[in-house]
Amino acid sequence: MDKKDIILDILNRYKWNSREVIFFGDTQTDLRAAEETGVIFVARTDGNYKALENCKYKIKDFQGFKIKDLYIRGDRI
Repeated sequence: MDKKDIILDILNRYKWNSREVIFFGDTQTDLRAAEETGVIFVARTDGNYKALENCKYKIKDFQGFKIKDLYIRGDRI
């Protein structure tokens, strides 16, 4: 199973809408899987991996992370 298949399996198993799921990732394959399945993607990046720098939602790490941290540029998840 690739990441896309895993996400689709989770969505189907729990009957979740793709826009109700947040996928945290740190690679282009994570981003691609999120895009292909319609889930919200949050890039975990320290700025050194340029491929994820244009993601709409980004966090540096999970230390002290709160879901409200995803309210970026006036957008609400």
